[in-house]
Amino acid sequence: MKILHVAETIKGGVASVINTLIVFQAKKDTVCVLIPDSQANELNKIANCQQYYFRRTGRNIGSFLSLLKQFFSFVIKEKPDVVHIHSSFAGVIARFALMVLYPIRRPIVIYCPHAFSFIMPNSNIKRQGYIWIERLLQPITDKIICTSQFELQQAIACGMNKHKLQVIYNGIDLVNMTTPSPYLNNQKIHLLFVGRFDRQKGYDLLLQLIKKLDKQRFDLTIIGAPVHDNVEKLTQSNVVYKGWLTYKEIIPYFQHAAVLLMPSRWESFGLVAVEAQSFGLPVVANHCSSLPEVILDKKTGYLVNFEKDIDNIVELLNNMTIVEWQQMKSDCIQFVTSYFSAEKMNEAIDDLYNNLNDGKKQYE
Repeated sequence: MKILHVAETIKGGVASVINTLIVFQAKKDTVCVLIPDSQANELNKIANCQQYYFRRTGRNIGSFLSLLKQFFSFVIKEKPDVVHIHSSFAGVIARFALMVLYPIRRPIVIYCPHAFSFIMPNSNIKRQGYIWIERLLQPITDKIICTSQFELQQAIACGMNKHKLQVIYNGIDLVNMTTPSPYLNNQKIHLLFVGRFDRQKGYDLLLQLIKKLDKQRFDLTIIGAPVHDNVEKLTQSNVVYKGWLTYKEIIPYFQHAAVLLMPSRWESFGLVAVEAQSFGLPVVANHCSSLPEVILDKKTGYLVNFEKDIDNIVELLNNMTIVEWQQMKSDCIQFVTSYFSAEKMNEAIDDLYNNLNDGKKQYE
């Protein structure tokens, strides 16, 4: 089977998911990826996986046309059996191309939005537009992968065909994950944030919280970067900014922090929370969207209301000791191992490919 993974951008969680999939799939299938040339270093270089590129300078017409051209060319020349599309922009461009190519070539089409655009808070006009586009492109799509029950229910509520929807949780590689004790610095509690500095990730809520915490008792490491230049950065002595880091570079911070802060306003899955818990790191997260599916309240962290209860969160953090956070470690690791392993995700997607391929052969 020849599989093509295509994405308009792979920064963050999308790269993690594709990396996990191609390592598994390349052991028995021919795997190709079509990704931005500027993000080539985000993916693993492995045997039996060929990388193809398009020119991306941002989310603009030129970049979209470059993706469209390269996708057309690949499908016609290489004739993939499965096209697995990641995220909404690639979902629109690639599925539009496949509608045009339908009389010539009809591969199995898998689409994972990694968060439907209509989940985001937007004007009603924009939201209805996103819904209309997703419903328009359903006929060319064999299966849509939702990464949480929350995302599935949102899609059904928007009138999407429930028979084309399937929940497959994102999975992570659990091999060789060591979990040393949290870093101790004069008994300070070390906090960690990983994500973009934008409204979705609740960066503004993070700043509100940190300004209220005792500088002598808490340290904070912030990993990520702003989407726009006019974003406030804290200049407190107990706050350190590290910029964007690769997953491997983030691992030591997962291992040595006491707790991960995740004030996101919405998530279709919440991969960072799962990655953190795999190292035994508890998560304090906003009680919204999919996050109750990936965090067990009071066992692997706490689900709180960052928008209304900042003072209560301050009290929670003040009352918890490093030892108490450490006591959640085993539950965190067990939870991730049971539900969010790479093995479970890979097997579920492999079964999906095979079932659709068998069904296609019956009609040929």
